[in-house]
Amino acid sequence: MPAASGLILRDVVDTAVMPPAAPPSDDTSTHKPHRRWLWWLVGAVLVVLLAAASTGVILVANYQPFMPGYKQYGPPAGVSSTVMRVPWLGLPPNLRIFNVPAEQDLTFNYRFSIWNHGPVPITVTRIGIPESEQVGEGAIIRPVAIYPDVYKIPELGGEWRPVQPFRLEPRQMAGVEMQITVTDCDLHGKWNGVPITFEMYGIERHVLAPTNVQIDLVGPQPGCE
Repeated sequence: MPAASGLILRDVVDTAVMPPAAPPSDDTSTHKPHRRWLWWLVGAVLVVLLAAASTGVILVANYQPFMPGYKQYGPPAGVSSTVMRVPWLGLPPNLRIFNVPAEQDLTFNYRFSIWNHGPVPITVTRIGIPESEQVGEGAIIRPVAIYPDVYKIPELGGEWRPVQPFRLEPRQMAGVEMQITVTDCDLHGKWNGVPITFEMYGIERHVLAPTNVQIDLVGPQPGCE
């Protein structure tokens, strides 16, 4: 009997010391992988969106939609210029070169067209550069007029207008009139492009747009001091 009572006492002590077994509960381990995959999916979507946004910004930042237009105008009026067409490789096939003697204080106008070769519309906000940044360059070049849509004839409302921001649709050409004033007759320069500032999707871009006209200022001329 003492042995039996000792066994009973030990069982009582063990029962008092050991906590009762936890009641059975729902096994949630099967839900954890689903939550884990959900976070992986959200992270992957965010990475794709960030990559797409970065790619879009890079593409817009390097976007240059301008090409020389096919609408051509006559040589500068009031100056003794010569005209030459250029079939050379690497230059626009419709490019014409105007050779103009660089005489002191000479002022003349010339026209060209530009073409939005891109697939989206843009807004041209500025043509050329500020005159204050051209001091000491030998010539001042300024825009004086625009023809926003060369496809629109005067009978349909097309006209030359004062320089102002304008919208250029895809595959649309615009005419531009520039004025040059020679400030240093000892000048020999040439250019067939124009700085243009435009906006697309709210992002501003500055590019050098090629034109279908090249101006060659030839100097110095006799009497240049």
